[in-house]
Amino acid sequence: MISLPTGAGKTRVAVQGIIEAMREDGFCGNVLWVADRGELCEQAVEAWRQAWSSFGAPGGRVRISRLWAGQANPRPTEDPQVVVATIQTLRSRLQNGRGGDDGLMEFALVVFDEAHGSIAPTFTAVMQEVGLTRRRGDDEPFLVGLTATPYRGRDEEETARLVRRYGGRRLDAGAFRSDDPEDVVSELQTTRVLALADHQTISGGHYSLSDEELGEMTGEPRPPWLPRSVEDRIAQDAVRTKRIIEAYEVRVHRANPDWPVLVFATSVEHAQTIAAVLTTRGVPARAVSGTTEASTRRRIVEDFRRGVLKVLVNYGVFREGFDAPRTRVIIVARPVYSPNLYFQMIGRGLRGPRNGGTDRCLIMNVEDNIDNFERKLAFSDLDWLWA
Repeated sequence: MISLPTGAGKTRVAVQGIIEAMREDGFCGNVLWVADRGELCEQAVEAWRQAWSSFGAPGGRVRISRLWAGQANPRPTEDPQVVVATIQTLRSRLQNGRGGDDGLMEFALVVFDEAHGSIAPTFTAVMQEVGLTRRRGDDEPFLVGLTATPYRGRDEEETARLVRRYGGRRLDAGAFRSDDPEDVVSELQTTRVLALADHQTISGGHYSLSDEELGEMTGEPRPPWLPRSVEDRIAQDAVRTKRIIEAYEVRVHRANPDWPVLVFATSVEHAQTIAAVLTTRGVPARAVSGTTEASTRRRIVEDFRRGVLKVLVNYGVFREGFDAPRTRVIIVARPVYSPNLYFQMIGRGLRGPRNGGTDRCLIMNVEDNIDNFERKLAFSDLDWLWA
């Protein structure tokens, strides 16, 4: 397993390491790169293209093939081949018997992105198909996992399963002065791989949970979000929404109107409302969610990366795998109680100058109060992060 903090460039580190093994250490064979969403796969394809052009063997060739969203199975080639696939497409092809004839079973290395999810049943089924749950023999592929969170929340048994899946081996062991996650982030900030994080809060609202809602939040495993019914009440709080918009206008837009801003909203409608209000006030903004058609979402994200849009408001789609390195402000307007998940969210803005990002990122958290619920919002556990 390779574990690096969100924003530190796990994909690039892994790709460059594989290419150097091809160029210098005699590694040969095909590579299967697996993720759970098309956005993550497309980022991997781009990382392979860029890294191969910079570090690939002189005169050498590698074929990079897509296997998601209806793409045909890649055909065998004499050159090394990297097949980038979603877990869903890969499982479907293997279950339907459409994998073996086209060489999908012949890999020397399998890489799972966001590997903290790779003990889920869907990943396990695919691993069984490609021979990754047995003790490695001469003809079985190596398995590498990439993650920012090499543990499964607070579940020690699941964490132990995750460790066993990758042989208890951390390929990043010894890469930093300390193994403490906070020290690693600090070291990466000092070297400007990660950005420094400035912090501000926005006053939220006061809410209470019903007995049923409270029961949902106190069960095991403890959920990272409030129940949907509570989030809907929070999203419909017009006063709270007005505070969020005014905080953006006063603290960001008036002083730095060109700063790209990513907002995590509390519902689909909440995202649409914030984007619509900002647009009427002359700020180029769009909303995206899981209901946004994939091609439309790609176009909106590209407009944000190019600076055509100044504010991108999302609900439930950019916690992992969203890549816009120049993001300068993150507004977390959705209550989140998992520090791991929260760090993945704000990591969208923590890429430093040496990683294509910025020196600093402003993190703005909406501070809601749940009167009859004692768990603290996740950002309150990250005082060590703020510059």
